[in-house]
Amino acid sequence: MNKKIAGSYPEKKEILQYLLKATNQKEELPTNADAIIDFLKLKLVCFDFNKFEDDRIKDGRAILSYNQRVIAVNSTIGEPRINFSKFHDIAHYVLPKHVEKFYFCRGQDMSPSTKLQYEMEANAFAADLIYKGDIFTIESNSMNISFETVIFLKDKYGSSIESTARHFVECNWHPCLFVVYEKEEIWKVKYCFFSRPFLEKYLQSEKGTFTDDNNEDVIKAELQQSQIISSECKLSIKNEREMTFSCQYFNNGYNIFAIIKEKE
Repeated sequence: MNKKIAGSYPEKKEILQYLLKATNQKEELPTNADAIIDFLKLKLVCFDFNKFEDDRIKDGRAILSYNQRVIAVNSTIGEPRINFSKFHDIAHYVLPKHVEKFYFCRGQDMSPSTKLQYEMEANAFAADLIYKGDIFTIESNSMNISFETVIFLKDKYGSSIESTARHFVECNWHPCLFVVYEKEEIWKVKYCFFSRPFLEKYLQSEKGTFTDDNNEDVIKAELQQSQIISSECKLSIKNEREMTFSCQYFNNGYNIFAIIKEKE
């Protein structure tokens, strides 16, 4: 790794700013992962992991061999995931406590629900590279809480709509949450993210829990892909009180997403 980065164990924010400045990307959008990989003198290879007979490798998204200075990405996972996988393994390479290790990263490692500390840290740093740290936060908070805003930011920052919506809500200065539904027999909540103001106002906790048992709109709408509908939903907060919020639903072709905010 570049000695300027590793030598004095700088803070993550310093590493972020150093990489963006060194690759002339402090203001450039979207962030180019390949330019950072070239700057770090890493070799990038992209191939079909399914060619391996080992099922454990087939499930992988990316591999980082620190000593061989190689990042390998599964070519079959789709462009947004390929891009995030590059940033994720860049994070493993440059974060001081992650160095000199071999990483085999699967979908669950790059999921927001991962419990592995190093994977959480790599996901967070990858997001900072994509969204330029505080730049995204300041811009996004000047805009409406809506999927129209998320789609605009997704295109601008070169990320997936799910990742952008999640980051948009996490960074928001107003009470809101992002919900991902997956379909079993009916649409059920897969996971959700809360803005800090939502946690403080409605849950009084660092970690949020809520139930959305009255998701009739999601079940009956059967949204067409990329369609947005606005509605209201009732949330049971901590199983103690039911409240009505404004919401929008969006179908990305695989899951249904919801952005929920206070009624105006």
